Amino acid sequence: HHLLQVTVRDDTVAVAVIAADAVKPVDYVVPADNYDLFSITRNLVPKTVDLDSAGSRRYRFNVPLNNTSRRTVDLFISCDSDDERWIFEPAAIDPVRIDAQSSTTLELEVSYAESRQPESVPECHVRLPYQTRAGQWLDFSWTVKGDRGSRP
Repeated sequence: HHLLQVTVRDDTVAVAVIAADAVKPVDYVVPADNYDLFSITRNLVPKTVDLDSAGSRRYRFNVPLNNTSRRTVDLFISCDSDDERWIFEPAAIDPVRIDAQSSTTLELEVSYAESRQPESVPECHVRLPYQTRAGQWLDFSWTVKGDRGSRP
């Protein structure tokens, strides 16, 4: 979204906010947005989760969601697989609200038909629309994949 160029000379610190289209004024960035964005993008979802057996051709696909930021977030989640052979229950959840500095687990079940054993892994796509304190909307997304080691 932007870079900060920080120059330190003796006791003087100067900051320049550099966006894709221009150098912006220092008040363009609110420090709380930077802390929240850093926290959200580093900690919100894992890259992979284990597929735990729940019976014949059925697995649990539990995604931990960890909001370590200081704001409540709404997540939009959809699930699929590359070969479209996994069946998700539910396939989409809109929205999942996570309060500031709290965690939850998204609990899904995945299965496949006996005649269509999957060659891919199930995955969920997590999208977070994020509004900065200045009113600008940013859109972040992550993909969480089922652990290949646990694949049937």
